[in-house]
Amino acid sequence: MEKRRKMQKKKYWKDLDTDVLLIIYQKLSTKDLILGAPLCCSSWYTVSKEPSLWREVDLLNGFNEFIKSNKLTEFVVARSQGCITSIKFPLTASDDDLLLVAQRCPGVKYFNLRLRSDKLLKKKSIYLAFTKLKELEGMDVGDHFVSNGMVLQLINQFCPKFSKLKVYDISWDTVYHIATFMPKINVFDLI
Repeated sequence: MEKRRKMQKKKYWKDLDTDVLLIIYQKLSTKDLILGAPLCCSSWYTVSKEPSLWREVDLLNGFNEFIKSNKLTEFVVARSQGCITSIKFPLTASDDDLLLVAQRCPGVKYFNLRLRSDKLLKKKSIYLAFTKLKELEGMDVGDHFVSNGMVLQLINQFCPKFSKLKVYDISWDTVYHIATFMPKINVFDLI
């Protein structure tokens, strides 16, 4: 009889309350939300699909080596159900990844996209992305992303809330473009 009571009182990880799991999952990295916790059991997998866990997505750390960025971007956009507000793209990302997020997550306020300098920006993808990013407040990019001024003009035209810009490996020509096209910027970081 006592053995039966002990068995009835025994708790399993899979039986954790959903609210408790959500609190735990909010502390996990994006990598752990994709490659760790949801693989434990079906109840943990179900909780990992909660859109609120996918508002701030960091794909920059831990994903650059082994996953194609477009598949990874498609995955997190689907999980977020359009709720992404901030995304750090992996180094393997392209402007097509930005377009996908812009089309399906219109509330994006911030993104980090450090395209490799050997990747060419596709005018159509960039133009379409910025026409959708009406809530964009800031971005963190490499010099070549803003060096020709086209992106800055698109931001001025379509992103009225934009106020924060961080640029890596910046050249003096790009500084000139930023001063010319973005005189109202509030935060400007040069790295």
